[in-house]
Amino acid sequence: FEKNVSKNMTGGFVSAVGGFLRRRFPAPSLRVSSFFRSLARRFPVGLCLSVLFFLCTAAAGNALDMRPLSDVTSSASPVVRYGMVEHPPLFFRDAQGAYQGFFVDLLRYVAEREGWRLEFTEAPGERLMEMLQAGELDLLSMAPTPRLERLFDFCTVQHHATWYTFFTRPGVQMLTYADLNGRSVAIQRGFYAVSELRYLTEQLGLRCTILETSSMEEAFDLLLRGEADVCAAEQLTALSFARRHNLRRSPVVFAPSRIYFGTTKGRNAAILRALDAHLRELLDSLTSPYYRWQRQWFYDEELTFFPQWALIAFLCSAVFLVLLGAGV
Repeated sequence: FEKNVSKNMTGGFVSAVGGFLRRRFPAPSLRVSSFFRSLARRFPVGLCLSVLFFLCTAAAGNALDMRPLSDVTSSASPVVRYGMVEHPPLFFRDAQGAYQGFFVDLLRYVAEREGWRLEFTEAPGERLMEMLQAGELDLLSMAPTPRLERLFDFCTVQHHATWYTFFTRPGVQMLTYADLNGRSVAIQRGFYAVSELRYLTEQLGLRCTILETSSMEEAFDLLLRGEADVCAAEQLTALSFARRHNLRRSPVVFAPSRIYFGTTKGRNAAILRALDAHLRELLDSLTSPYYRWQRQWFYDEELTFFPQWALIAFLCSAVFLVLLGAGV
């Protein structure tokens, strides 16, 4: 009896709503196929199920590894020492002195799963390589070259890809390498791009003064103050700064490279294997935290993105609704 009453009440409610919609929005006189009639009959239930499916999928995608990225502090945990030049937003200290950045989040993610205790070191590039060779560090992020591959062991999976470009003040053109002739270029020291820039200008016979700075911000400051004509910087890391100061980005690029974790020759093979395994997992999934960190650190608030997990959930919901309407 209770089931019949509930069924009748539900049916009456649906009929009442359907009658209201038919009176408010009269159906056209066109002939409707059986598929769309079926879809129309199932739409209220299908819509509810689709919305529920969308929300569940979205929540699952957004909740992937939402645990806080904190260092492992157990004294029994093996220590992994990582060093890098300060280079926001890849690696830097915030106002409280804590290390932040894309590489920091990535290493903390792996450390939590491997039981490592991370120690970060900030120093000039030449000093960091000396420390890695001496076994005073365990990891650096580097672009492998034949010389470096003789000195260090590297992961087989990259964790970053980059290239450099040139930035100028409004009204200053930088369309070809020839535009560097007679100009000064500010660039942060300690990176492969510095030697690459020197090599290019020498091979092209350009009279170009290269001003090395201790940070990317200092290089841009020289540009903004007019003490440098051009600033050379990594494309992604410089994007937000360039937009804030209305700088012009040149179409000329140089020093493209893939960045890998490197370690002391003949040591830390287990660390490299663990990093490779986690990097493969992160890079293979569009909903992994890796791509969330990219959006967080490399793009500013002026750019709007439709999350990939939401796009996937929307498409799945649409297909589900169509199949439900077709009676599959």
